[in-house]
Amino acid sequence: MTAEATYVSTGQLPPAERVRRLVDIAYERFRGNADGALSDVYPSLAAVAPDTFGICVANTSGATVAAGDSEVEFTIMSVAKPFVLALMGGVHTPERVLEFVGGNATGRRFNAVSAIEDAPDGRTNPMVNPGAIATASMTPGSTTEEKWELLRQGLSRFAGRELSLDDEVFASASAANAVSQRRQPRDRRCYTVAAGWPPTRARPSTCTRVKAHSRCPHATSP
Repeated sequence: MTAEATYVSTGQLPPAERVRRLVDIAYERFRGNADGALSDVYPSLAAVAPDTFGICVANTSGATVAAGDSEVEFTIMSVAKPFVLALMGGVHTPERVLEFVGGNATGRRFNAVSAIEDAPDGRTNPMVNPGAIATASMTPGSTTEEKWELLRQGLSRFAGRELSLDDEVFASASAANAVSQRRQPRDRRCYTVAAGWPPTRARPSTCTRVKAHSRCPHATSP
């Protein structure tokens, strides 16, 4: 990067032509970087073209500057989590969302069910999978279709264009998650996860196991 292209933020956005130059420089600098590997969490992700690379910068007014393969569609996966949190915060207030979902770091993998097993109140945070599911469960609507459409529209507003469901990724994720669930150890822990929004009763009483773990405050048997 040349000295001319160096930019130090002062709290103000640089002129549009300077943003254009910086985006182009960043694209040329990193387009040949082949470090890392494709995610293999779901089979469909492992099949994505590894050489696809694009950059797009947007300001708060909606103006964008792009370079490379910025028009190629890709699945946003967990990138959706903070935006779903923001949507539900607008519907229910941030305080109510965090009261329901939690806001503490788990210290576990993003998809670890043990995070809710070990939490005394069953709460995690909206940025891990169990907490993200609980956050999404707060979406208003009388049917799954209504809830999904509200989420899709909300995420589309953030993106500035209509987003859609990738059927191939959805099917791949559903199949992989089903296998993962079958491999989970069948212990007697007491799950205090959210039963759905709005909660019909206090969270500590939502144990889904008949024989609760002895550590559970409402255990019925050891």
